[in-house]
Amino acid sequence: MSQKESTIQKKIVDYINSLPGCKAVVNHGSAWQGAGRPDIFACCWGRFVALEVKTETGELTRLQMHELSKWMDSGAVVAVVRSVEDVKKILGEEKTDG
Repeated sequence: MSQKESTIQKKIVDYINSLPGCKAVVNHGSAWQGAGRPDIFACCWGRFVALEVKTETGELTRLQMHELSKWMDSGAVVAVVRSVEDVKKILGEEKTDG
């Protein structure tokens, strides 16, 4: 059975916040912010990270792709993730690069 997106988000935020030098929050959407923004914002070892969380079968909308590309163009580490394991791979690569 597939996990809900909110469950995956919580696990990812808890994992990132367990790492020294990292802080993450869930970006709860509201009427006062633009649509399509990434689900998780984090800073790890001085790098800004924007993560869009999807379930096993979830797909990005065009607006989400557009928003992620703007963050990437600004120098953020950007990824679509489906599990803590995905995040470990991304942050592991980032830590060795920085």
